[in-house]
Amino acid sequence: LCGSRTGADGAGNTWTPFVSDSGRVVIEPEDWFFQHAPNQDRDLRWKVGDTIKWSVLPLFQDIYHSPRTDDLTIEHATTLVQGIDNGRHTLTLTAIDGKIPPISAIRVYAPPWRD
Repeated sequence: LCGSRTGADGAGNTWTPFVSDSGRVVIEPEDWFFQHAPNQDRDLRWKVGDTIKWSVLPLFQDIYHSPRTDDLTIEHATTLVQGIDNGRHTLTLTAIDGKIPPISAIRVYAPPWRD
């Protein structure tokens, strides 16, 4: 595995769980999709030297930007974080310009909120 920002980050195979050296990438053997080749007697499997490329999309917002709107009856939802474990977390909002941002609600979805 080689990341555009992290550089070399480990090596593995398709039949054992893979965790990158940085711990940022985890691939289980069942995550690999193999397809039987039509009109052939073999599966389409990865071979040594094959290259796979993908993009990583963040599941969070470091900085919240209030959307500009003239109609205050329209609600603009922004996902701040998702995919985190069920447990205690702290969300700290700090206004960069010192003004209170126009946030009317903060919603927490699955996992359910617990004290």
